[in-house]
Amino acid sequence: MTADRRAKVLAALAEQDPGLPMQERICATAVLALPVTGAGLSLIGGARGHRILVHGTDPVAQRLEDLQLTLGVGPCVESVRRGGPVLVPDLERQPDARWPGFIRPALEAGVRAMFAFPLQVGAVCLGALDLHRDRVGGLVDDHLADALVFTDLVTATLLDAPLDGVNAGHGPSDWLSRADSVVYQASGMVKVQLGVSIDDALLRMRAHAFLRDQTISAVAQEVVNRRLRFDPDP
Repeated sequence: MTADRRAKVLAALAEQDPGLPMQERICATAVLALPVTGAGLSLIGGARGHRILVHGTDPVAQRLEDLQLTLGVGPCVESVRRGGPVLVPDLERQPDARWPGFIRPALEAGVRAMFAFPLQVGAVCLGALDLHRDRVGGLVDDHLADALVFTDLVTATLLDAPLDGVNAGHGPSDWLSRADSVVYQASGMVKVQLGVSIDDALLRMRAHAFLRDQTISAVAQEVVNRRLRFDPDP
């Protein structure tokens, strides 16, 4: 059954535009195949779980990933920390304390349910695939099984593994160049400005973004464009 399910997903994936990066094609296919509204893909790494947005299928998906990147909390972050799926069929019923600062903006964006799946390779987690929907409700067993197939396929492409019967399209360097690498460029600049570690530089950028209701990506762009400079504490 697992082989049949994978073959079905690969067949659907082959119908996507071969000119798009594989990660985008997988996310788009997941949205078509599953009862979800959108999908987001992020990489997570470093001692503090720093994140790079790889792709969001729609503005809401991108907003969800930016929120979690900025706040360092949310279903995606929790799924990576736990090493397993985080399934939230009714976001409004979650206590604010579970993911401070995340739930209300997500609800205001029209999200009612979220499902996060870690991109696991043995004991190592590369990031997570986020699925969201605009109505309350969970995923049935068949849909969960398909979601895990999509997660495995995304993980394989991040490791540059070929997918049977599917044109690979762009390689890993393409999706990395499209990712939110400006955050890491900005963190290096803030590291020099403050004389701190990369981890602490990212933490300062997160705090700045949170206090001003901005995304970390927007703050990073200001730093890179030299419109924002961080000064050491007196």
